[in-house]
Parts: sequence; structure tokens; C-alpha cells
Amino acid sequence: LFDGPTAVVNRAAYMGFVEFMPYGVSMILKEAPWVIPPADIVDPSTLYVAAFHFFSEGYDGYRQYSGELPLGLAFGDDEKTVRLKLGNSIAAGGGNFSPALGKKISPWLRLDYRGAFLRTQFDDRGRVDLITLFVQDLQQKAAG
Repeated sequence: LFDGPTAVVNRAAYMGFVEFMPYGVSMILKEAPWVIPPADIVDPSTLYVAAFHFFSEGYDGYRQYSGELPLGLAFGDDEKTVRLKLGNSIAAGGGNFSPALGKKISPWLRLDYRGAFLRTQFDDRGRVDLITLFVQDLQQKAAG
């Protein structure tokens, strides 16, 4: 990912985004208070890695990620297959309309995975089209 042209960070509020569309990956960055414990913050505006999205072919114009995915997951897996691969300790959500976003939220399954979260998202056919690995958002944790 990093041996090509210099990556550009697109900033929006407390977040940054870096897209590697030909590789099927995007990186989400968040300012320190959202990602690291308060005692570890030196500069609150410093961006830290918060998540990686791994895309299926054509999702938002991305090429499909061709690397190995965790737990044997694969683009195109159906929900039953994903549940077998993830096991029982999962959370599920989506599938409903979000008035705030003005669109349907895609169904997803999430698993605590090696100190982070692993989320699979399903398309309208019920097949995996996006996989995200992300750290817990400390601001959301503190609020809830």
C-alpha cells in the first residue's frame, strides 16, 4: 500500500481518510481523544489509525481487496457462512432505514477480534461486500 505515490489524507472534522482504491482498502484516522486513552495523549489533534475497510469489487468504485482476510472470511460469503466462521460471540445490526443518513443501513455482523472489532457488511443479496477492522471508539465508549 505504501510503496506507491504519497498517500493524501482527506480531513473532515476530527477524522481523516486515506483511500487506496486500486488495492481495495481505505484507512480511517481519528484524532487522539477518539482512539487512545486520555493519559497517553500528547497532541489531541494528532491522527491515529482507527479502522481499515476492505472492499469487494466495485464497491464505491474500489477494486477488490486481494489479500488474506481474517478467519477465512471471503467476499460473497452469505450470512450463514459468516456466522459459522465468526462463532457465537457476535453482534448484529443494520437492515433498517436511517433518517439521519437518509438511506438504508446495510446489515452487518460484528465480532470482538484480537483487541479490535471485525465487522462484515452484507449487500442486497445477503453477501459480504465490505469487511472492516476497527478499534473501539473511546468517545462512544465513554458516552455509553
